[in-house]
Amino acid sequence: MPNPKIVYPATYTPANAVAFANADNSAATVSADTPLPVALGDGALAAMGATTDAAAASDSAAASLIALFKRLLGKFPAGLGQKAAAASLPVVLASDQSAITTAGVYNTAQPTLTSGQVGSLQLDSSGALAVRLQWSGGYIAGVSGNITDSATNSVNTIMTLTRGFLFNGSTWDRQKKPIAVSRIASSAAGTNATVAKVGAGDLFAIQAHNTSASVIYLKLYNKAGAPVVGTDTPIKTIAIPPNAALSASATWANGLYFSTGIAYALTAAAADGDTTAIAAGAIVGLNLDYQ
Repeated sequence: MPNPKIVYPATYTPANAVAFANADNSAATVSADTPLPVALGDGALAAMGATTDAAAASDSAAASLIALFKRLLGKFPAGLGQKAAAASLPVVLASDQSAITTAGVYNTAQPTLTSGQVGSLQLDSSGALAVRLQWSGGYIAGVSGNITDSATNSVNTIMTLTRGFLFNGSTWDRQKKPIAVSRIASSAAGTNATVAKVGAGDLFAIQAHNTSASVIYLKLYNKAGAPVVGTDTPIKTIAIPPNAALSASATWANGLYFSTGIAYALTAAAADGDTTAIAAGAIVGLNLDYQ
């Protein structure tokens, strides 16, 4: 049998209400002032906490759920994007993690980064890792095995050949060999002032024979023209003994450097200002090997 339909007076407006029994069994209507009593487990409301609870001091602190949740939120970065290590979450790879592939990118033009930026590994068009070496003067242009590059890439390219370099006191020079000779087959009467090379060069060896009975002096000048004997100051004076060939000491394996030019003269006395002429034919077979 269905429940009978309740009929209200025309002047009555029904309202939803829930009633419960007080401790004395009297009826009470649920309202803001008299809420419906609900029985929860021991400490349930206290464990939930309030929205004003501060974040828990540690992960194991005896704190409310809200306090522990606030601590958890505090472990996440404040926003998205790259962060410094101190503001990032630590990540530890698993002990059985397989190898991690490091990817690179190919660019027709290499990127230019600013301070603090992180870039990708750069690849060439074949997928090989692009590497650029740097030295104090800039970037090394590359690695070359082309012998013909030797004249133009003496400093800014790593050579794969056995050609060496020599330090000249401020920069590195390629090792050289003599490619020219200045010669006097037989001396003329006089000082025989001669310029071997106009411009910087290296002197590697000297050969000469003295046919006279007196020491003759070969004077070398750092000058791009014939020396003015007695006025110009030689940078080196070599004694050629009488009736003998010049000793093997007049050789320089790595070259004797002249910054302006290579010039020379012959005199009968050792003093820088001496202008005493030698006799014709006193020196024969004089050769200066240079580059």
